[in-house]
Formats: sequence, C-alpha cells, structure tokens
Amino acid sequence: NLLISIVVLGLCHMLNHLTGLGRPFNLEAIEEAKRLIDEAYLYSHAVRAADYLQQTLRIISEKTHHEHKRSINATALITPEELQTIVRLTGCAAQVRTPSCRTTPLIKKYCTANSVCNNRRNPLLGAANTPLANWLPPIYEDGISQPVGWDPSRLYNGVLLPLVREVSNRILSTADADVQGDSEYTHLVTFFGQWNDHDLSFTPHSPSIRSFSSGINCDESCERSENVCVCGVSLHRWVEWSLNLNLNHPGGTDPLIRGLISRPAKLNQQDHMLVDALRERLFAFRSHIAMDLASLNMQRSRDHTLPGTHMPTGLGVSEPFVLGGRVGPFFSCLIATQFQKIRQGDRLWWENHRVFTKRQRASLASVSLARIICGNTGIRRVPGDPFRLTNRSDFTDCNEIVDLDLIPWIEAELHEENCQPVTEGNSVQ
Repeated sequence: NLLISIVVLGLCHMLNHLTGLGRPFNLEAIEEAKRLIDEAYLYSHAVRAADYLQQTLRIISEKTHHEHKRSINATALITPEELQTIVRLTGCAAQVRTPSCRTTPLIKKYCTANSVCNNRRNPLLGAANTPLANWLPPIYEDGISQPVGWDPSRLYNGVLLPLVREVSNRILSTADADVQGDSEYTHLVTFFGQWNDHDLSFTPHSPSIRSFSSGINCDESCERSENVCVCGVSLHRWVEWSLNLNLNHPGGTDPLIRGLISRPAKLNQQDHMLVDALRERLFAFRSHIAMDLASLNMQRSRDHTLPGTHMPTGLGVSEPFVLGGRVGPFFSCLIATQFQKIRQGDRLWWENHRVFTKRQRASLASVSLARIICGNTGIRRVPGDPFRLTNRSDFTDCNEIVDLDLIPWIEAELHEENCQPVTEGNSVQ
C-alpha cells in the first residue's frame, strides 16, 4: 500500500507539473524555433508562421521528453490559453481569424478571389489556405504527426510496409509497347482531370532546403531525419515544373491542344496501369534526376495520412470500370460526391436562384468546351465533344458552333433621378 501511495503521489506531481508549462518556457521555445527557421530560410522569403508553430511544438515535445524520459504530445502539455498564445506569437492566428463579411465590397454580387465569405455564416468554409475535409480518418504512424513508413521496422498487417518504388516496379509497370489506347475518350480527359484536381487543391510546402533540427542541406542529404529529400521536393514541385514548359515558340499551346482533342487517352487496365515513360523518365528533360509518378502519388497518399493500409479489401484497388466510366464503383462514388458538394456548397453557383437571370442562365448553358477552344486558340475545326474520340473527318467547323450570347448582360440605360435600370439587366443580387 505504501508503494502504491508513493507511485500515485509521484504521478500526481508529474501531471501537475505538466499542466501549464508556463510563459517563460513557451516563449523560450518560440524564440528557439524562430532561430532555427530563420537559419533554414537563408535564401527564402516565404511565409514562416506555420513552420514557427510546428517547430515550437516539436521543441516543447523534445525538451519534455528528455526531462520525463517518455514520449509526450506537446499539445497535451500546455493549456488551451497557452496554445492560443503560441499560435498568436508565431503568426498563425491571422490564418484562422474569422473575417468580417460585412466589410467585403460587392459580396452579394461577386465571389472573393480566395472564396472567403462564400458561406457568410461560416466565412472560412471552402476558403483558400484552409484544410480539406477528411472523409476517412487519418492514419499517423505515431498517432500524432509521423507519416506512414517513417519507421522502417513498423509492421502493417503483419508485414513491413514496402517502399513505394518497389510497389511501382512490381504492380504498376507497363512497357510502352503494351499500352492500349482508349477507343472512346481523348487524352483531354486525362488533362482535364489534372486541371480539376489542382484547381481545387494545392498542398502548401516548405521551400526551405535545410532541415530545422541539424541544419543539414537537404540537397546533399536524404536521411529520414531531414524535413525533405529528393523525393519530397519532387513530390511537391512536380506541378510547378510541368507548368514551366516553353510555350512561347511559334504555335504556342495550339499544337498541344490539337493533340489532346484528337489523340486517344491511354486505357487504364488492371494489368497495365502506368506507362514506364512516367515511371522511369518523368521530367527527365528538366531535372538531373528522373522521377517516378507512381511512387510520387503513393508517397503523397502516405504523407497525407490516407489510410490505404487499413482500407477494407478491394475498395478502390484496381477496380473494374463502372458502365460508361473509367473508374470503379468506389471512386465513382467519391468523385460524384465531391462534385455534388462543390455545386451545392457554392453560394454563387451559376444555376442558383438570383445569381443570374433566366436568359443569362440559358446563354451560359449553351456554352461548350468546343466553343471555348475555338474562341481562345487558332484551331478552326474541333470535335463536337472534345472529350470523345472522333474521326478527324467528322470535326466541326468553329463557325458552326454556337457562340456565347452576351446580350442578356447588357446593362439597361439608367434613369437620371434614381439611377435604377429600366429593365432587368444584370440580375446578380
């Protein structure tokens, strides 16, 4: 009994000591975090608030771990008031402060560039620089922040987690000679999917090339202890590189678009999923190290805590296509749900009541992708549906495709007395 009493008293003393670490301790951690971040950002002018906050919490965890000889989550050690102080002093408070929609000009008529105040009851819902919703519970290797695969000795389903490159080599490898073209859809389907993806989501990343702990240059080291290594840099920057193509040569983007609307997409088969050109030579002409798109995507899913290792068997894994589609039932449901939420969550969706007049909506409904291509390129003949593979002899002349009718947007003359339009005019409320 005496031993139990001593243990209980010891635990109570430790818990009381951990509850509220005190302002001097927290301020010291913040200053140390800022010093480490500032040194790492020697050649960068990026916003550092998020890194300040993350490194402050890391320093608190490490210092308390050394003192108490056990791993403790930093957020479990500090009070809510102390956490708010840390958030404010590191500069992260400005990122989550709810804006006032009353002072935003023309909020009823136009959406803001960053989508703030699209939902006036919850101004940050769907806004830029806010996290997306998790439809599945995230999986962290340590339950806090470490991505899956961080510990090379950790077992999943009784086996070691394979390297993403090994999975790519064994399962996704497809020789270029084995590629089968899609008999129904053009290559534009693939690129339009990419455009939708990266238009909706953009993953912020730290551009620092040094680690925040040891100061090692990550261009010269690829240890797990560094904040990024070659694969991490390429993971976050491959979109930037793909957009840096030289499109200023004669012809501009026209040859690219002409090829997208006339060439078949690769048919995604269960045994032929990704061509080796994308697995072995991705951006080889732009980078001194060629990359593997399959490995990048799988590593991205691990870094983003997608619970692939805990998914029910068969869900989303090389599924047979749904009728008329190019994905299986699981991803068909996810994609449909996502686009439904995009439409229903947008206060200024073009089909919503009082956003446009009936005539304006009818005019917008007549717009086609074929017409957009005709109006913004030098291409004069296009398929009626650029997503559908069409024989070139069946292409339609641009002069025969209905153009956007802007007459419904002509503003009526105003009375001098009250400056009100005589007719319906522009009806965006």
